[in-house]
Amino acid sequence: MSVSPIPSSSFGVLGVAQQGLRRSEQQLERAARSIASGDVNSSRMVELVVSERMYQANAAVVRTSDQMLGVLIDRRA
Repeated sequence: MSVSPIPSSSFGVLGVAQQGLRRSEQQLERAARSIASGDVNSSRMVELVVSERMYQANAAVVRTSDQMLGVLIDRRA
């Protein structure tokens, strides 16, 4: 029996978390590039910290949903 993966966009919260992870990665890269090129000002540093927190929050959503799915699978078995 073949099982095809279900796209994460089908799981509303997971899809949103994935988009948030991508968005925060892009923002982190932009801020890091600006800082590396010499544009070191407080707004760039704030952007870097905010991006890091966004990434951590979205990663926590993915981790929690993974744990919830694990509990559901364990209960069915």
